[in-house]
Amino acid sequence: MIRTILITAALSLTASIASADVIAERKAGFKGNVAALKSIKAALGTGDLTPVIGAAESVADWSARMTSYFPEGSDEGETNARMDIWLDFDDFTTKAKSAEDAALKLAALAKAGDMDGAKQGFKTLAGTCKTCHQSYKD
Repeated sequence: MIRTILITAALSLTASIASADVIAERKAGFKGNVAALKSIKAALGTGDLTPVIGAAESVADWSARMTSYFPEGSDEGETNARMDIWLDFDDFTTKAKSAEDAALKLAALAKAGDMDGAKQGFKTLAGTCKTCHQSYKD
């Protein structure tokens, strides 16, 4: 009986630590994403599309991986993620894919030297972030 209690407690502690780790990792991913978006905005303001390419590709990469940082059980702890993420994970995944697609399109526009298109692409990308945050972040 005591062994079962100890095993259960150990598994619970392990799950809590794993949850804290994934939350810390996803927070770091989002911070990197914000930094990339800020660098895109700054580059567009200077008229230099070169830094936009790498930053947009970074956003696309994060968007492609983002949902894996929301496993079941990672809704507890130091997080602003709403439970709605896990209740409608398909929609959350769709929104992440929209961000990925918008970021890739922005990178392509920047590679093509299309400043007006890149500015509009940035607005579209920022809109995907806003839409997701409105639905899934406290």
